[in-house]
Amino acid sequence: MFYLIISTLFFTIFSTSISSLHAEEFWVTLTNDLYKNAKYQGNVPMSYEGENYKTGITLIKIDSAYIDTLSYLKHKNPKLQGFITHYTINEARNFLNKDSINESQQFIPPSVDYTLTQEALIPQFIAEIKESNIVDTIKNLSDFFNRYYKSTWGTQSAGWIKNKWSTLANGRADITVSEFKHQFAQPSIIMTIKGKDKPNEILVLGGHFDSIAGYFGGANNRAPGADDNASGISVITETIRVLLEKNYYPSRTIMFIAYAAEEAGLLGSKDVANDCKKKNLNIIGVMQLDMTNYKGSEKDIYLISDNTNVRQNTFIGTLIDNYVKVSWGQSACGYGCSDHASWTANGYPASLPFESTAEEYNPNIHSENDLLSVTNNRADHSVKFAKLAIAYVLELAK
Repeated sequence: MFYLIISTLFFTIFSTSISSLHAEEFWVTLTNDLYKNAKYQGNVPMSYEGENYKTGITLIKIDSAYIDTLSYLKHKNPKLQGFITHYTINEARNFLNKDSINESQQFIPPSVDYTLTQEALIPQFIAEIKESNIVDTIKNLSDFFNRYYKSTWGTQSAGWIKNKWSTLANGRADITVSEFKHQFAQPSIIMTIKGKDKPNEILVLGGHFDSIAGYFGGANNRAPGADDNASGISVITETIRVLLEKNYYPSRTIMFIAYAAEEAGLLGSKDVANDCKKKNLNIIGVMQLDMTNYKGSEKDIYLISDNTNVRQNTFIGTLIDNYVKVSWGQSACGYGCSDHASWTANGYPASLPFESTAEEYNPNIHSENDLLSVTNNRADHSVKFAKLAIAYVLELAK
């Protein structure tokens, strides 16, 4: 009892101190179970703004300092679903009032053909994948003390990715590598390869690069984020390397994106996807790579079934069967669990191939123990996702 009283007193004093340092407030849509856990078990101060009883989503207002806490609570209990952070109350209410984040009606542009036609080409590209390159990129990214979206290291790691991708581009005139600026310091990084025949039809391959650890003070906590999500960025980087070293020129435009601030409630991808929607860009398909290197379940690849596109998921299953040739299944991860949800919310077809079932992912994420050593300094599981990513690009950007 004495310990409880002292702990509660410390939490109150510490919480007050944290709040006094952060005046910024966010509006957050989250599942009712995460809301109740944060309020009653996590003692997170918040104001209740509303609830959609049909979908079980709650809207709250919260000090930005406690975004870390929501992220911690979500990953501490795999049964809890995620959350999406909003800058304004109007944006948050629009999300709350949707019957479902899957309101896109599974729209696929009529120009998209899911028939496999690149059987002769794709194995040649897949043969060029090097596990050692994926390992090296994971090492480089996890060497940053953290990649938290408000930390200096978070901004520096964005610069590292930009430089790496720019080097791979090697001055090609059809390629640009740029920063996408947000309302916070950490930018997202976008490499664009302009399509030579259908430049206005765009394929997206993305993953977040920020990392987080701890209950409070994310900017000061060690968060190597080797699996979550240096592994996804490393797969994307190796995909870029193989395509460019094979002198590949796509018919459709390809955007490779490293998203900022996913751990803070999909902030980076939400900004990027909203911007694409505002500009009325014709995004024909989106693949999200978030955690690829920990084989926690029986099968090799799991396609997330909720808040994703059914037809594209079926197509990706066909790619796995024909080109990757490993076992795969499906799993649901819930509301706002990764950046694919930002694209789905804007009506774009998105998919998330994942390293395990949603309940059996790497238990070391969001801690100082999310290290490459957990997977014996190997990236053999990630290689499967690199094969899939190359197949996805070559079949859809044709």
